[in-house]
Amino acid sequence: MQHLQVRLRALGVATYAISGSPLHADRALARHDRIRFPIIQDRTFAIGRDYGVYGGQRMPMDAHAIIVVNAQGRIILAAEPTDMHVPRATIWRAAQHAGGR
Repeated sequence: MQHLQVRLRALGVATYAISGSPLHADRALARHDRIRFPIIQDRTFAIGRDYGVYGGQRMPMDAHAIIVVNAQGRIILAAEPTDMHVPRATIWRAAQHAGGR
């Protein structure tokens, strides 16, 4: 996601990571991967449940989801990759659609 930040901002799309990991682990990951967007702590996984990812259950520490939501709150993309990878082109197309372009 970090690689798409300039292009996403140009579309008016904001990026946030939502994590149930301990704060110290998220900070270490952000430093290691040079993540420059906010990481929101969600230790109860309530946000994921609200968006219908992880089956509403506790997320395994090595899993993630990518959700693109438009300004009206409609989900454009919800991907729970098993291999920790969603193609950038897929995210980009969803972001363009969410931004109305």
